[in-house]
Amino acid sequence: MTVTDELRDQMLGQKDTYKSHGSLSRLWKAGWALILVLFLLGITIWYFFLIPRVPEWTVSATGILNFSERGGVVYGESPISEGGTGGRVTKVNYDSRGATVYGILRIPKNPDKKVPGIVLLPGAGVTKETEQKVAIELERMGYATLTIDQRGIGESKEEIGDINYNYDSFRMGNEPPLHKSIYDALRGYDLLRARGEIDSDNIIFMGESMGGRTAIIAAGIEGRSKGAVGMSTGGYGLGEIIPKNNQTLFQRSIDPDAYIGLLAPRKILMIHSSKDNVVQLENAKRTFSFANEPKRFVEVSCETHGYCPEMREGLASGLEWIFGLNP
Repeated sequence: MTVTDELRDQMLGQKDTYKSHGSLSRLWKAGWALILVLFLLGITIWYFFLIPRVPEWTVSATGILNFSERGGVVYGESPISEGGTGGRVTKVNYDSRGATVYGILRIPKNPDKKVPGIVLLPGAGVTKETEQKVAIELERMGYATLTIDQRGIGESKEEIGDINYNYDSFRMGNEPPLHKSIYDALRGYDLLRARGEIDSDNIIFMGESMGGRTAIIAAGIEGRSKGAVGMSTGGYGLGEIIPKNNQTLFQRSIDPDAYIGLLAPRKILMIHSSKDNVVQLENAKRTFSFANEPKRFVEVSCETHGYCPEMREGLASGLEWIFGLNP
């Protein structure tokens, strides 16, 4: 054998060695890939099937809406320049159930101590800006307010839909927008609790008309709240109905009549005009009848639906009663 032949045989031998190493490397890679796939499959099964899952929202057999733990709220804030009361006014926004909620926060001027807070909910079609006439009255009384645009109103771009649209969502196992609107109010409560200027033990929900319905429901769910105020509002009359199907279950879940009895021993104040031609006085009194003591009903006779100057005295004394300022 010549030197050239010997060198060629050595090179061919090395080539076979390289081939062997390459095959072994591919086997190792395939093995590790299989292990990785099995590991990821095991994690997936463990996460989705073996860990007990807590739904984000549920409706009980009696039609009461519940939400899982909400945690802290993250929000943005920017000042608003305006004259008038001299208090601090800022625009806020926070995330809630896949939407951005926009609100106006009013803090009374130079409070000497932490002040009570109110989540203020406008009626259907009323923006947070229009509701500021009520917010200013409350600021003058010494209360901080967070007024939000409810879904489908003002800056909110979320579709709220009618009752049939919401029921169809519920029937299909999806969270109805009306339930999300209640959650928006609860997150507003969380925002007020996070503010250093607010007495976290003295926060209520308050609303007009449709906003009053949401306020009563939110207060029924949030047991740490001090209570609720409903102006020119009433329920749907399902307070004593036992749900027998999905439709009555859903209807009861958005009816303040089903929640108002849950507030006690916290306080409920309702204010209504005998001349209200949108929500009849009898409707409001029926809802009030489902409430337990302590409760207070104020009747006025202004020619309007919603807040009117004749309500101011009853509202002022009622808020002092709720917050324990005037037992």
